[in-house]
Amino acid sequence: MGILSKFPAHPVFIALLFWLSPYEQNWTELIFAETWRSGVFLVVAAAILTTLIWVYTKNWGRAGLAASLILFAILFYGELFDSLYITSGGILSNFWFATGWIGLLGFLIVGVLRENSDFKSFTLLLNVMLFVVLLPPTQHLMSKSSGDFLIPQPADYLSDSELATLEDSGRNVEDKPDIFFLIFDRFASDETLLNRYGYDNSSFSDALRRQGFYVADEAHANYTKTAFSLASSLNLTHLDFLSEKIGEGSGDWRPAHSMIRNHQVGKYLVDRNYQYLHIGSAWGPTRKSALAHVNYSGATPNHKTREYLNEFELYILSDTLIDRIVDNRITGRRSNLFRRQYERVKLKFDYLRSIPQDNSPRFIFAHLLLPIHPSCFRLTVAFCHQNS
Repeated sequence: MGILSKFPAHPVFIALLFWLSPYEQNWTELIFAETWRSGVFLVVAAAILTTLIWVYTKNWGRAGLAASLILFAILFYGELFDSLYITSGGILSNFWFATGWIGLLGFLIVGVLRENSDFKSFTLLLNVMLFVVLLPPTQHLMSKSSGDFLIPQPADYLSDSELATLEDSGRNVEDKPDIFFLIFDRFASDETLLNRYGYDNSSFSDALRRQGFYVADEAHANYTKTAFSLASSLNLTHLDFLSEKIGEGSGDWRPAHSMIRNHQVGKYLVDRNYQYLHIGSAWGPTRKSALAHVNYSGATPNHKTREYLNEFELYILSDTLIDRIVDNRITGRRSNLFRRQYERVKLKFDYLRSIPQDNSPRFIFAHLLLPIHPSCFRLTVAFCHQNS
């Protein structure tokens, strides 16, 4: 047990636990290719932090304990505060809790660094305890990792005759119109808006009709969930085959997500010289498409600016103390996740208006996640607050 009591692996274990926990909880909707980067970053950051403190203390026990305190305080702040906020009935102040949290952290670190002990017992206890905590989610994810490679192919759900029809159907079409496929997620029908929310949206529908649009008043969604609906629509097929391929009780959404990322409609149109503009969302499956000539998700004002963080990375970042300080959540001015979503949609509307005319036919796909909580969106006025 000598090395376990001497060398502190627990800061790295804390970083891994912070990464593994949301990954393990959402494995049915995530692929490893979108998560590994954040895991590596956290592990490397924990190791560097521990080493830097060791340079100052020349004691691995104190360095490890100080690093673990810092990592726990930063990484698990959001989860702890949110739990206490709910328990307190919403009266807990984020500002004062964060102030006390940072003060307590400073007090504990100073105490650890001033202590002459090498904390061998603490090092052994934390190493063993956190290793045991990490085992179940690690084993679970390893047993499910094969699903990452379960990517449906057209042959799985389209017959030879359907594939041949799809290949031949557009060959003689000379006039290729622009195609707009705009998804306003969770946008309710006029009937639902009126009966459930007391909002009359008929003027909008009537305006569309006057401009020549067909409004499908009696339409129903092909599936109740966005992932299945888009997987079906973008591949011109129903999804019955998935229950045979992965099992009726699987709960694994990744095959449907793969069908959205590599859809047959996009391949078909790109092969026929369409310019594919993909206006995605923060949601992983529609965030970007490898088929598209242009990808834009509204994360930045300029569609040419690269978006560095994906949905999973933004999700885990939002729980950290750093994010809540930088984004002003502590002082009450924080533009929360709903506001971020609202700003994305505004930028995507701006981009849709700015798309230049082009001689080549265009396929423009846009997935707009209109704020679900609150269920309102006002483009020309202030952000619709959750309590509105």
